[in-house]
Amino acid sequence: YFKCIDKFNCNSIIKKIDMELKNKNLGWNMNVQNLYLQFIINSLRNITLTSPNPPYSRKNVNAAIEISKYMHKHFHESISLKDIAKALGMTPRNVSRLYKGYFGTTVGNALRQFRYNFAKYYLITTDHSVDKIAEMVGFSSARTIYKLLKENEGLTVTEFRRRYKRQ
Repeated sequence: YFKCIDKFNCNSIIKKIDMELKNKNLGWNMNVQNLYLQFIINSLRNITLTSPNPPYSRKNVNAAIEISKYMHKHFHESISLKDIAKALGMTPRNVSRLYKGYFGTTVGNALRQFRYNFAKYYLITTDHSVDKIAEMVGFSSARTIYKLLKENEGLTVTEFRRRYKRQ
């Protein structure tokens, strides 16, 4: 973990994301995505620009961003750490180390979170079956969605859709 001064107002971005998620006004999902990207960039700026001797080189910051971009682009596919490493010309160990160092979580956990968030989005915005949504977001089975919803939201798929689906 890095401790640094929040020169780029990351805390205010988190508050804006929270407000968007609570209010869900028209265009909230696009606004949350933009705020999320702004948060990632500003967080990296805080890490790399606030210290006269940053712990990682700019080259590694760029590599961490490339890893994240690749994951965002391909999360719906059946990708692994080896696939990411091969696509970026790195070793799996280096990908794992860089990603965890910059984002504080593993590649696997981040992929699961991307998939879960998109699954929730599709549950709310489509009438697709849970099996179809699992396939769309890259989960190997619908059971993963059922399990994650129950663990994280305390809801079944039907309850989740009833509560959050806009008519």
